[in-house]
Amino acid sequence: MKAIKTVLSRLIFGLCLTTAVAVSAAYPNLPQPIKQGGGALIGDMLYVGLGTAGDKFYRLPLQAAESKAKWQPIADFPGGDRIQPIVVVLDQQLYVFGGLHTNQQGVRQFINDVHRYDPQQDRWVKLNAEAPRGLAGGGAVTHNGKIYLLGGANLSLLNGYLQDYAAAEDVTQQQLVDQVFFQKRPQDYFFTNELLSYTPHNNQWHNEGKIPFEPRVGAAVLGQGETLLVVSGEIKPGLTSATTAQGRLSAQGVSWKALPNLPALRGKSQEGIAWAGGGYSHGYYLIAGGTNFAGAQAQFAAGELFAHQNLAKVRQKEIYALKNGRWKMVGELANPVSGAVSVSYHNQVLLIGGENDSGEVLSTIQVLEYDGSKLMIE
Repeated sequence: MKAIKTVLSRLIFGLCLTTAVAVSAAYPNLPQPIKQGGGALIGDMLYVGLGTAGDKFYRLPLQAAESKAKWQPIADFPGGDRIQPIVVVLDQQLYVFGGLHTNQQGVRQFINDVHRYDPQQDRWVKLNAEAPRGLAGGGAVTHNGKIYLLGGANLSLLNGYLQDYAAAEDVTQQQLVDQVFFQKRPQDYFFTNELLSYTPHNNQWHNEGKIPFEPRVGAAVLGQGETLLVVSGEIKPGLTSATTAQGRLSAQGVSWKALPNLPALRGKSQEGIAWAGGGYSHGYYLIAGGTNFAGAQAQFAAGELFAHQNLAKVRQKEIYALKNGRWKMVGELANPVSGAVSVSYHNQVLLIGGENDSGEVLSTIQVLEYDGSKLMIE
């Protein structure tokens, strides 16, 4: 367990705020605190699990009246515990890709397997469909019968680091393992630099082409119709980027365009964020929370490859909206949060669980809604 805590602590992987008011809807807390898990919607049913919940998954009927809405467990995930899985829905089925898993020898390892859940039968099936590239820290959207997956760390490098760190006999050896792993250029981590797609009906993976920006992990990956949005994330362990991009999916492939960076705040440079929540509300994309190592960009620019060395990980509370083609900060969460599950539902963006700035794992659901002028927060 010590190794996973260590790697996740290193891998984050003149301003006016919009008036914020309370949203009327409220949802019950999770049955247990969850961070770095996964979740998605099948109709009005919300599914959330894994992460710090181990192999547990739960569902909540969002359309039920407040007094009647209750979380219920579903069948345990057969792949064991998973940190940072990719969870997505296609054709009323729930798919789970990869994640960090404890193997039979008790060693934490990232894997690339695929499981599918049938809500009608309350049954999981492991598919013979292992991903051809590293998916650790990636995200996914669906369009026209395909699951598109973007981002991911190189499994050989990342698992090698986990093994070496776990085998270190003392703090001095652990520090040496850190120095070897983190003293690399971004390109030397070999993050997945292609957009992948998986088609369940014929069980086929496809390479949809290289992405025209730095590969990353922990980015917010959002989909709405044929649009794919990629926001920030880590371009190497501990170093986030403020860059954002938009893709348009079609039968002919994907066309990309760069979007403006996330804006600088209060006269400070924008470090970028990883593990932020996001969604779609009244025609606007929202990004909320996340984490970074304040000062990592400056250390990297000064030639320090171990860019986040001796820096503290800081969870964020800013909320950004993509408005008229540019990102704008439109408000703040009451408390910083990162590693939450996020979904869009009836023009609301739900941030489920996560962790706060003291590292406490959360069971609460925060609800955001933005109409272009007013931000509403529950």
